[in-house]
Amino acid sequence: MSSVCIIPARGGSKGLPQKNIRLCAGKPLLYWVGEAARQSKVFDRIVVSTDCKKIAKVAKSLSLEVQMRPQHLSGDEVGVTEILPYVIRHLGQVYDYTAILEPTGPLVEAEDLYDAMDKLVRRNADMIISVCPTAAPLGWTGPINVDDTLRGWFPSYLRNQNRQQVKTRYQLDGNIYIAKTWVFDTQRDYWDTNIIAYKMPASKYVDIDDADDLAMAELKLERRLYGRPS
Repeated sequence: MSSVCIIPARGGSKGLPQKNIRLCAGKPLLYWVGEAARQSKVFDRIVVSTDCKKIAKVAKSLSLEVQMRPQHLSGDEVGVTEILPYVIRHLGQVYDYTAILEPTGPLVEAEDLYDAMDKLVRRNADMIISVCPTAAPLGWTGPINVDDTLRGWFPSYLRNQNRQQVKTRYQLDGNIYIAKTWVFDTQRDYWDTNIIAYKMPASKYVDIDDADDLAMAELKLERRLYGRPS
């Protein structure tokens, strides 16, 4: 079985410029997922895909392989799934499994990657995605009417119940995406494949869009690294 880990790290980020190489707990954000992938010993290669020379330089300083993207696959409007066929087809080798690790998920650990890959292979599923318990009360979220009225908004089956009476609800946490390579290469709608969940604790969830999110990620990392109390 062969596998490759791709770390997409574009240069453009309007909310937090150059966020993929911002320092977090003393290291570039890119370092944490790269190190987790390395320590998991799951992957034959770890490749950073970027359109930014500055990010490429940082990645190389971390001993990570770099693949530069062409101009037409650069910019805010280009999604990760759109770049994958190009990245995969320019690796010079075909791999059975491909993982996508976002630099903005620095709380993922080597054991998570190992366990997720193990579950994916044992179940012979097409793809595995990490999820965590939702932070929304009773797991309910939804749009609000344009006039801000809430009549009938909260589902009747959840009313007058507490958390203990309701099954745990989950959300995507953005930490792990691993699939048989053909899923990404063909740009299939992976929700229509044999896809399974890898459950992670909410404590490993962070969504880094601005400086406050980065500070929260740093706080969580430092708690883990140095055992600082919550």
